[in-house]
Amino acid sequence: MTSGTQPVWNKEVTSGDLRAILNQGKQTSGVDDTEKIDLSLEKSSNQNQALSQFSDMTRKFIDSYSHLERHIDRLSDELAAQTAEKEQQFEERNRLAERLEGILSTLPSGVIVIDGHGIVQEFNALAENMLGLPILGETWLNIISRAFAPRSDDGHEISLKDGRRVKVETKALVSEPGQIVLITDLTETRKLQEDQSREQRLSVIGKMMASLAHQIRTPLSSALLYSGHISSQKLDVRKQQRFHKNLQHSLKQLERQVSDMLLFASGGVSSKQRFQLQDLLQALQVDLDNHLATKDIDILMDKKLSQTAISNISLFGNMQSLLGAIANLIENSLHACRENKSKGKLIDISVSLDINDDKSIYIAVSDNGRGISEADKIQVFKPFFTRRARGTGLGLAVVKTVANSFKGSVNIDSKEAVGTTINILLPCINTEYFPVDTFTTLTEMQQAGG
Repeated sequence: MTSGTQPVWNKEVTSGDLRAILNQGKQTSGVDDTEKIDLSLEKSSNQNQALSQFSDMTRKFIDSYSHLERHIDRLSDELAAQTAEKEQQFEERNRLAERLEGILSTLPSGVIVIDGHGIVQEFNALAENMLGLPILGETWLNIISRAFAPRSDDGHEISLKDGRRVKVETKALVSEPGQIVLITDLTETRKLQEDQSREQRLSVIGKMMASLAHQIRTPLSSALLYSGHISSQKLDVRKQQRFHKNLQHSLKQLERQVSDMLLFASGGVSSKQRFQLQDLLQALQVDLDNHLATKDIDILMDKKLSQTAISNISLFGNMQSLLGAIANLIENSLHACRENKSKGKLIDISVSLDINDDKSIYIAVSDNGRGISEADKIQVFKPFFTRRARGTGLGLAVVKTVANSFKGSVNIDSKEAVGTTINILLPCINTEYFPVDTFTTLTEMQQAGG
């Protein structure tokens, strides 16, 4: 550079300008700086490239970190939502559990939950009140032995040791092995039913006494008359035998009416025991042969009832009361047949198994008498309802009372001018499964009740 030449500072200096200046300086100074500048420029370029790469990496790292932050935030939100949902579900389950616990505590029945091993897992307060402690963790069989005391007159209910009558129902758990046991205290219900039934019987006692006084007077007067004739020395043997037979008939009528009155007044409550169906049929045949003395009655047996089957079937109740009820049906049928002037076989007594479950028997008395009208069918089982001039109206009422005492039922099928069939349905007991004369276990009592 000469003294007359001024550098231009107002424009961008390029590497070519630098080299020109250096060459000019080299010529004046004789020093070669080109290589130094080239190295310096190369170093600067490498540094710029490194800085650029670092900047790119930094930017990528920042982007990745931001993405990670956003992902973490999203996961945190999802976790918070799931946690809130779980907490809500937990609270709902707690509320449901509390609600169920409240329902269990207010149920009018005792509730016990038994697992597949027969061990009690849950129970409510009423179950504790009825069965006593301990319950939780105890086997159901131990609780039965400790708390239950079955009685012969329990029927569908079962007695506890404290005298209460309860109904026991079971249902299998759906989601796991085990059962729910529902125990309902029917002590007060049964007492109210008995009181109501007693009041109804007492309310008609006056009418019954007036009716029976009239009905008893007739056979009683006849009996006195025949007994007076028998004592006469002037009668021959043939007349004495005829009067003796008539006297027996009058006395039996009198006995039947008094028995019906007592049975109806007591509501069928009498001593009960188990007896075989075979014994009932034999006693019925004796009654037909000795008392009814008619050849117009057949006893028909179901083909399913072989002699072995009959000997294995028992009933639980008062056999004499049942025989009296059947005798009432036969007497009614005989009167209906006489009024209708029926011919041929008048009455069939059929004994058959219930086709639905083979756990009950039907005793049906059928006749070909005048039948019963539809209007009278509604009334026939009511006390003192009768269409006969000398009838007491207690015959069918007694039949219904006896059937109820056996935990059974009675129904009627009749057509006017065709005939009538009255069915008594009674629960039966198979002696193959009940070899003892008394019920000692809860299971026996439940099965004996039907």
